[in-house]
Amino acid sequence: MDTFFISHGSPTLSIDDSMPARHFLKSWVPTGLAGPHPPRAHPRRATHNLSRITRHGQPPPPPRWAVEFDAWLRETLVGGRHGDVKRYREAAAPHAEVAHPRPEHLYPLHVALGAAGDGCEAELIHHSWSNASLSYASYRFTSSRN
Repeated sequence: MDTFFISHGSPTLSIDDSMPARHFLKSWVPTGLAGPHPPRAHPRRATHNLSRITRHGQPPPPPRWAVEFDAWLRETLVGGRHGDVKRYREAAAPHAEVAHPRPEHLYPLHVALGAAGDGCEAELIHHSWSNASLSYASYRFTSSRN
């Protein structure tokens, strides 16, 4: 099975390219695409404001806005409130405009959730920080249809 990757510079979200594009691009419509291997998403950066990173020297602890948005995203995904992730600004995600000045940085996450379908479970499988404010949170989504 051939796959291709969606990310911001590294292969972090793999999608079977034999599926018609219209299915996974609907992202939030149950598609029945989940197979024996659950889709995985690493949104690359759960917080993504490059104007606020620390580039030189030892980075300070992550700023409050990054920690609070990252915690909200984790609680929302693991808690099954996936619709709130899609509407993260309207759902009052803390510091949403600072953490993600542009919404397309969360689109790979939306694609993985759409591919896993309604009722999927999210599990945090990796978490680290870089340059003080970049959260590298990686989630596995398991479809309830498996």
